[in-house]
Amino acid sequence: MTNPRKLSRLDILFGFLRMLRVFIPMVFVISVNSGETKWLFTLWGLLGTIVILAFSLLHGWITWKKFSFSLEQDRIVIMRGVFNKEEKIIYYNRIHSVNVQQPLLHRVFSVAKLQIETPGGKSGKAEGELRILPIAQAIELQQQLKHYAAIIREGGVIPTLPTEVDGSSFSGEEDLNTAASSQSLHVGTEIDAQHQQVNERTEIPLSNNHYMMEEQLDYNMKLSAGQLLIASLTSLNLSYAIIFIVGIYSFADDFIRFVVPEFNYNQYLDDYSGVSFKLIIALVVVVMLFVWLLSIVLYVIKFGDYHITRSKEQLSIKYGLLEKKSYVFNEGKVQAVIMDENPIRQLLGYAELKVQVITSDANKEQLVIHPFLRKKDMSEIIEKLIPSRNIKIQEKLSGVPIKGLITYALLPMIVVTVVCVISIWFWQFNGLWMMLLYPTIMLWVNSCRVSAGLWLEGNELVLRNRFINRKTYFVARKHIVSLKVKESPRQRKFGLRSISTTVLGSVFAYSVRSLRRGDVESVWNWYSRSK
Repeated sequence: MTNPRKLSRLDILFGFLRMLRVFIPMVFVISVNSGETKWLFTLWGLLGTIVILAFSLLHGWITWKKFSFSLEQDRIVIMRGVFNKEEKIIYYNRIHSVNVQQPLLHRVFSVAKLQIETPGGKSGKAEGELRILPIAQAIELQQQLKHYAAIIREGGVIPTLPTEVDGSSFSGEEDLNTAASSQSLHVGTEIDAQHQQVNERTEIPLSNNHYMMEEQLDYNMKLSAGQLLIASLTSLNLSYAIIFIVGIYSFADDFIRFVVPEFNYNQYLDDYSGVSFKLIIALVVVVMLFVWLLSIVLYVIKFGDYHITRSKEQLSIKYGLLEKKSYVFNEGKVQAVIMDENPIRQLLGYAELKVQVITSDANKEQLVIHPFLRKKDMSEIIEKLIPSRNIKIQEKLSGVPIKGLITYALLPMIVVTVVCVISIWFWQFNGLWMMLLYPTIMLWVNSCRVSAGLWLEGNELVLRNRFINRKTYFVARKHIVSLKVKESPRQRKFGLRSISTTVLGSVFAYSVRSLRRGDVESVWNWYSRSK
């Protein structure tokens, strides 16, 4: 390994905290006091805590000491391991995305972690991860790897990288800046390696890097404060409502006793024979208002300072106020394009544009490449961001016929019937108000049916479905991993079939239920290898 580099020394602190988190339950158990042996438990708890703290600190230091990485001519080499040495080699031409993440604790210390993604990596785990780097160096290294990968894809050769200085290796936070400044950053400037001060910290502005200087951007968009505000006002996330309601239910008793200590919550429930319908409506309004305000705040925190650029075939996305996230990936690695419309945005003619890429994120999060755009502008923006994908929007599609409604309505109607029966049994006459759920659910179910469908657009398979949001999936034929067609006995009777497709990087399949058999067969013939 030439020119080995170390992580920031703050990695020792973070390693200490990670190790300490494992031992906290043990410390708690050891520290339990009991009866006459109280002094003994206290002594053992104190000694155990001291030993664990010392061991955690030592483990963090050894882990940092044994971790190093190096940029070679055609690869990045990562060395790690305390007892079992591990050497990981990642070739630049295999890198499809480089992500920089900065959670809140990392932001406090101005550090970040860098994740390198490659095809075929383990689910939920990055192929290569540099845990703790100064934020400027993490971004610099991200751009450097992006530049090297682009050079190799274009058939170029990366210049010889700097080697060791004075026969010693670089270490600490200074490595990236020192190594870069010695040869690769200032082309045509000769530096006497013998007089280079390795231990001298030299801050090099990112704009001076040869791989970032005067970079020609094909697309550059930053979400303005006005756009962010409008996007947050129209963001609707019902999952917040569910979490809020569950939380209220779980802590209602304790909360009421804290606010009104003399209030007997259980006695009130026993004495009160019914629930007013007006009270239910009022609670629903309060919950929905709270959810709306909560979604606005969380949306601004998540997508604040949103910025996306495209240079040649590389897309770069940065966003986040508390937790900074940065993704750099190649256009060709986009597995699917998703247009997400919640009911409010659909009514206003706006949508959120996402892409599915292979990522180490255990949640397989879809990357947002435009949080708030007009649907009529989508084709134009896609042409600028991903010109290799010929994507068009059309409202006319091969939809689900009316006889497929029972497939969508059967399970929801069973659930509503059970809810109504329980409500009537518990609330008696007032429970009859729950019968209003039947027309509400039928409207929602029919909306799901009307929204669902598919069409073929050149080499793109387009699927559309709805749960709450209407989602349209654009999947290129070459990115389809599997295509499945199913039919139940009921569907067979009415000449209907369901279709689903999977792509790399997605936990769930993209599917549409109860389409006409002929429409599904046309897609099957389009995809079939024998055609």
